[in-house]
Amino acid sequence: MEHYTVIEEILYESQTGKPYRSFGIAAGNLRISDLSLEEQPVREFVERLNAEGLEIVHLEGAIEDFLGSL
Repeated sequence: MEHYTVIEEILYESQTGKPYRSFGIAAGNLRISDLSLEEQPVREFVERLNAEGLEIVHLEGAIEDFLGSL
């Protein structure tokens, strides 16, 4: 079973170069950046992934559902 964690990053807008804070998830060597500018929804998503014991092969679909719910 994978353990998912929230990651926080400072990224830069492609056109202006202006920095912004973004949140994503990590599991093992996998990092998925820039899912949301808000921490709480990502934190709740990660808690749900861990509680359900989601296998990493199903993560892409779970992320699509998460993004569709925002």
